[in-house]
Amino acid sequence: MNATEPFHYPFEFRGQLGEFWRLWWRDILLCVVTLGVYIPWAQINIRRYFYRNTWLNGEVFNYTGNPIVILRGRALSLGLKSIYAAIFIVILG
Repeated sequence: MNATEPFHYPFEFRGQLGEFWRLWWRDILLCVVTLGVYIPWAQINIRRYFYRNTWLNGEVFNYTGNPIVILRGRALSLGLKSIYAAIFIVILG
């Protein structure tokens, strides 16, 4: 092989459509039942499914996201937006 030739690694997806839809529907149901609190866990589940079923050159990917960190970040964002909105209402109110 010449040093200037690009490498070609085979990508392979080994997931099953039925398996994905069961995961997706379960996550949707749990998001509705918990009024959206489960959304970070659903995001992590979907990403982990795709990462764990994607192979590159015989190696599998792994997603190590943490749903608690995502939930905490969203709560902080909501709190800051609420404070901003309250200040805006007081100033213009």
